[in-house]
Amino acid sequence: MNCRLASFVIVAVFVSMVFAPVLSGDNAAADGPEVTVDVTATVVAVPEIDVSKIDIVTNTGDANYTVEVKDGRKLLKFSVSGEPGDVITVAFRTHGYAVREYVLLDLDDGMMEFMEVLEITIPDADKELQLIVFMHEAKGPIRGTLWWDGNRAGRGITVEAYDPVKDVLYTTKTDNNGDYLFAECPVGASYIVSVVHPVREAESREISDLTEHGAVIDFTLMPKRGTVFLFGLDLTHSLMVIGGLTGLFLLIFVILYRIHIDRNPSSSKVYSGTKKKYQK
Repeated sequence: MNCRLASFVIVAVFVSMVFAPVLSGDNAAADGPEVTVDVTATVVAVPEIDVSKIDIVTNTGDANYTVEVKDGRKLLKFSVSGEPGDVITVAFRTHGYAVREYVLLDLDDGMMEFMEVLEITIPDADKELQLIVFMHEAKGPIRGTLWWDGNRAGRGITVEAYDPVKDVLYTTKTDNNGDYLFAECPVGASYIVSVVHPVREAESREISDLTEHGAVIDFTLMPKRGTVFLFGLDLTHSLMVIGGLTGLFLLIFVILYRIHIDRNPSSSKVYSGTKKKYQK
């Protein structure tokens, strides 16, 4: 019994010696205080755009910002927060414009950094930074392929891209390979892309924040519910084909019969009787 008690005491002392400094000392695991970086941004664009309609988005969520006028120019002010050493990605976006370049200035440290993608490293203390954002008008493509029954859909099918913010509808048609293309859609916008077909359908797809690189969306069309197919075609087109073939066969029959009568008048009582009547 004494041996067990002694073993327990030894283990308890060892554990306390190992973990007590970790739990109570300066190295104890705890989240450090967040540091805030205040950024004043000047947006440069030709033609001038309304900066109040620009969205500022970070990898930690949307950033709140205010607009103030200084020396006749509208300035954006926003803040990003995090623990020292954190890297926060910031993106400016607005309808029809894309960022060409970011210039980040730290006037206290004399730092100037040119970036295509704005990344702010959280410093050890609160800081104020200056930012210049160069934007330009930009458009991007939306393209894709339509498929059905494992094959490309073919020519002449209507595809629509709808911009719900501007209430603008773009329309195009597929080529011989079932490919469609919207060559120039304003970037920064979201689009609902859908296919218009009388008997086949596909679920509409949404594109968020179109970039200059564009987007690729393929559709697989399925028969609409209740649609009847004959010979691989919907009922309406099947009946059109059947009616066309029937008319063609009747025309061929009439032509062949007329040729036969011309060569053998006596074989037709109506034709021969009419001919005799005129001969009298």
